[in-house]
Amino acid sequence: MSDYKNILDQETKNFIGYAKELADLELNFRTYISEKGLSEDSYKLASDEYSQAIKPLREKVSNAESELSNLTENTQYVSDEMLNELNRQLGKIWRIIIANETFVNDYGGVSFTDEPVENLYKKIYDNHLLELKEFMYYFIKVANILFSK
Repeated sequence: MSDYKNILDQETKNFIGYAKELADLELNFRTYISEKGLSEDSYKLASDEYSQAIKPLREKVSNAESELSNLTENTQYVSDEMLNELNRQLGKIWRIIIANETFVNDYGGVSFTDEPVENLYKKIYDNHLLELKEFMYYFIKVANILFSK
């Protein structure tokens, strides 16, 4: 039973770390664009880099899901403190997403003339957001498995 608790403790700490890593990746998306300048190319590059950077994180979560599926006991080993910390980190990610969406919507279609301008960044960010949300839902699904053990 002690090994079981140690595995769950380690996976819980890992998931909090994964959530922090995901928040950093999403924050870096906007930072990258700010550093490279507002252009369609910088959005594409940021999106491509994000897609590459999230692959190892996705692999870690997949490995955790596999490890957790081998644990058959269902007890309440995970503390409320750890659960609250993970929830804080997930909340941080959603706040960064909202800030990034606002940034894209506010600055993606800026024009210095009266002529309407197509927001070239929105389509790229929307694709990025689909990838992120897909991963977030998977991440939360596996976290729920962890916290139900």
